[in-house]
Amino acid sequence: MVVLMLLLGGCAAGGGRSAVLAPASRYAETFEAAKEELVSRGFALERVDARGGLIVSTPVSTAGLATPWTHTEIGAGAEVDSFLHRDRRRVTVLFEPADVDPAAAEQVDLRYYDGPIVARVSATRERMHRPGLRLSSAGVRLTSVSGAAEQPEVVTFDAGADAGLAAAVARGIARRAGVGLVDAPDETAVGAGDAG
Repeated sequence: MVVLMLLLGGCAAGGGRSAVLAPASRYAETFEAAKEELVSRGFALERVDARGGLIVSTPVSTAGLATPWTHTEIGAGAEVDSFLHRDRRRVTVLFEPADVDPAAAEQVDLRYYDGPIVARVSATRERMHRPGLRLSSAGVRLTSVSGAAEQPEVVTFDAGADAGLAAAVARGIARRAGVGLVDAPDETAVGAGDAG
């Protein structure tokens, strides 16, 4: 089973569209849909700012293949990676007016904005590491902790973006809100959305 998952690791969902286009007057529904989608995937919400258009989740740790009930790894490759490495994922959804200059967009209160709004979804992975932990290739019982063993501190560092999770969350938001998807990175393509 594990060998099959390792072979399928290269076939993992690599991403797709990771932004949602909400038409005029649909911001409230789309914002609520984003919160519901994140909570349904097991994320708690760390920051929710409806005025500024920002939702940030708390990081969620899973063990990949060992935790099949979680909804944060998208594809076999991500499941294997989370199983082999101790990591966690965090999702950010940023809402911006689609037809306003980016410099002026920061001044807009999105709760009262009546134009189209783009919600850009990004997901990041954080790898966790315990300093001083020395794993032995000879056996589990030979693993040791150098320095202060009483330090359970875990250091995290950025392990890159998770395009598959970002695209899956964007699809979930679009489905819940009944709006379309757009390509996220290129701001000039924002107006070229489809119905999903």
